[in-house]
Amino acid sequence: MNLRYKSPKALRDWVEELPSGPHWKSITMKTAVPTKSPIVIYYRNPVECLQSLLRNPLFKDHISFCPYCLYKSAAKTTRTYTEWLSGDAAWNMQVCQFLFAFHASAQSSTAGILQTALPRNGTLLGTIIASDKTTISAMTGNRAAHPLLISLANISMDFRNKASNEAFLLLGLIPIPKFIHKKRKICSVLEARLFHECLDHILRPLKSAATTGVLMADSLGQNH
Repeated sequence: MNLRYKSPKALRDWVEELPSGPHWKSITMKTAVPTKSPIVIYYRNPVECLQSLLRNPLFKDHISFCPYCLYKSAAKTTRTYTEWLSGDAAWNMQVCQFLFAFHASAQSSTAGILQTALPRNGTLLGTIIASDKTTISAMTGNRAAHPLLISLANISMDFRNKASNEAFLLLGLIPIPKFIHKKRKICSVLEARLFHECLDHILRPLKSAATTGVLMADSLGQNH
């Protein structure tokens, strides 16, 4: 068949050269109030997860980058909202960047506001974060956690919402701790605070990318 590999080992070497998915990490969270068991969160880099979605060749025909305004008629009297890019938030953040490019020489407070909306030559990527309490194991410890899912809002909604397309990636598993405290209300407050602390740690790379921008590759391997 005139293949480039002549043995299973050679084939495996070729496979291992393919881009790998986001790697899993773990960290043990320390709390002021003791818990019945150590609190370990398992997570992946959110920027790497978004990069994995962006360069997926199966998604290339279902990803959009340009905000737009959609109207029911040519008179533009009634506006409709469907995808995230059709909303005001995406429109204002992305379009202000182009307005600033045309008014870069203007020495006014308005120009300063437009400059901070989005870095020049930057493209807006919307991020969706979802979570819900889920039982991981039954009859073997009754383990439960908050799975944290991540996806791109730039992906078409109809395509993204189909589970078979795997447009949502598992970003992390936030544990549900059992605090050792006499008052149940205090335990509930501690659980809520721990949940937000875990989110803050997991999403830290995403906050940095939103502030300074980051290079990402598309389905063709070109960096933008």
